[in-house]
Amino acid sequence: MFASRRLAELPAPDAGPARHVSALRQAGARVLDLTGAETEPLAPDWASRSLAHAATLPEAHRAAPPDGVPAFRRAVASWYADRHGVRLDPDTQVLPLAGARQGLFLAAFVACDPGDVALVPDPCAGAGRAGAYFAGAEVVSLPLRPERDFLPDLASVPEPVARRARILYLHYPNNPTGAVAPPAFLAAAAAFARRRGLLLCNDFAYGETCYDGYRPRSVLSLEDGAETALEFMTLSEACGLPGWRLGAAVGAPRAVAALSRLVAQVTGGVAAVAQLAGGAVLPHPARWGFLTARNESYRVRRDVLTAALAEAGLPARRPRATPFLWVQCPDGASSAECTMAVLERLGLALTPGSAFGPAGEGYMRISLQPPTSIIEEAAARIAACGPGGLAGLRPAPEPRVPRRGLPPAHPVPLEVGAAPDPADLLSCL
Repeated sequence: MFASRRLAELPAPDAGPARHVSALRQAGARVLDLTGAETEPLAPDWASRSLAHAATLPEAHRAAPPDGVPAFRRAVASWYADRHGVRLDPDTQVLPLAGARQGLFLAAFVACDPGDVALVPDPCAGAGRAGAYFAGAEVVSLPLRPERDFLPDLASVPEPVARRARILYLHYPNNPTGAVAPPAFLAAAAAFARRRGLLLCNDFAYGETCYDGYRPRSVLSLEDGAETALEFMTLSEACGLPGWRLGAAVGAPRAVAALSRLVAQVTGGVAAVAQLAGGAVLPHPARWGFLTARNESYRVRRDVLTAALAEAGLPARRPRATPFLWVQCPDGASSAECTMAVLERLGLALTPGSAFGPAGEGYMRISLQPPTSIIEEAAARIAACGPGGLAGLRPAPEPRVPRRGLPPAHPVPLEVGAAPDPADLLSCL
């Protein structure tokens, strides 16, 4: 098999944990998947109708231009104006993408030459780390610590490293930690980027997933933000349409133009039918009701799970945004140990924090995306452990089901994700 050195260094997905889940289910166990894989039905009716109508248009079946369908670009610009007070030129500051992940990956190729530095948060669920690696950049991790509310300490970046940096990635609201970035931090990050002439990229995928009256701030709303930074939005969470693979890069005109040139070489653009439908979905009046109901459902699930976890001895912060809980493992227990113990004892599949990078070790991520009935059942299983019942999580000494023909369980993620260098390259979902 022919493969480049960089491709060869990517870790092969380990099927062991998934097989363990499958084996438990085949043995009759009801395993609840809280990794984010088992989401409730998506694609609201009004979005499906928009897609069906778009498919009847002749232009839906022609190749879209690399810089996108004008109707979709205008819809994205209007959305930013309405939601964030940001005025964008749809012709020079909006580029349709096949989801935010494509833009995060390719942005490194726009900003970096081999040997340049890419500043990437850890833990991280974006594709920027892998993109920077393939672009030949030196990836410098910025640890996200609870004592800093999971915000990177930009002041700690050594000056020689900062001088070589060409791109800074942010992911707020943050997956996997659920952290949010206050305006003062975003302003400081933008100033850091401007001072050193590097590209600031913010993954804004969860900009519409928020609770308790909180509204995430777009980096483009900062002074000169729309001229100096790139932000990536997606219809996956904003409209409940992950299968459409539709999003956009918005912001700095020069960066948008450069990214457009690259997209033209890589994919030639995003499917016209998806863009035409997206242009109708973003301004659709039913979208606001959908978001309100969806976010309220997430909030209820959040409160149900955090209450059960706290009672069982695993307190978790209640996030104000994102559909994720970031749960600290008991002292001395690894992420892999805890997730395997929860799987074996309670039949709950969680994502170990180590899947998102070395700084995620000691945490587990729980998704709020499965249906409310699944979340309530998961909370009931946790509550049944009794007060403090999960405070000493360790995997059972022996598996509960036969494993004939299966490899032993390994302390690895239940989903593909970032791992320590040089394998710390793949992004999580």
